[in-house]
Amino acid sequence: MLTAGFTLAAVAVLFGLGFRRLMNAVTDAAPVVRAAERLEQTRRLVRVDAAWAPEWSFAELEEAPWLQKTSGAIPIASIQPMKGVTVVNLWASWCEPCRDELPAMLQLARAVPEAQFAFIGYDEDWAAPEALFDQLLGAMPSGVAVARDPKGQAGGDQVPETFWRRLGATGIPETFFVKDGRILGKVVGAIDWRAPDVVEFVTLLARQ
Repeated sequence: MLTAGFTLAAVAVLFGLGFRRLMNAVTDAAPVVRAAERLEQTRRLVRVDAAWAPEWSFAELEEAPWLQKTSGAIPIASIQPMKGVTVVNLWASWCEPCRDELPAMLQLARAVPEAQFAFIGYDEDWAAPEALFDQLLGAMPSGVAVARDPKGQAGGDQVPETFWRRLGATGIPETFFVKDGRILGKVVGAIDWRAPDVVEFVTLLARQ
């Protein structure tokens, strides 16, 4: 009886510890879940549950040749989608909504330095993107990288090897949220990245 009683007590303790850990995990996750739900309700966030394939290396992208002229920019190959939070924005200088939202996205990158931001361009050369960035900033926020998809084309007809097709983008701008190797959600089209609920979501996602 003593052995049985001890076993039951041990199970109860272990169950209690496990239940507390589970409840703590749920409680910890709740704020970011609620923030995501608010964005879903206003149709600014689309939930995604997909794996970032380990072979999708940012190192295959073409680095912006003018990044050395700015302080704060990081090499695209240094961004690791399998660890932490990465915000991946597909854009092009010929895309007016992309140009319009870019200043606010850079402002968000400054506000949430814990997140990595990868801007993947679909221009056919670097002249127009360089001119656009020159208008916007003298210094790049920390944790931001700018690159061009060398297999991409201007327009929506993309080959399977592009990040556009790999991520299942329907057009640009399109922005994906990746956490520890999981693609959790995306924004289709341009939004106000300075909106308090948007900033809250990205902040909670990066700091959770």
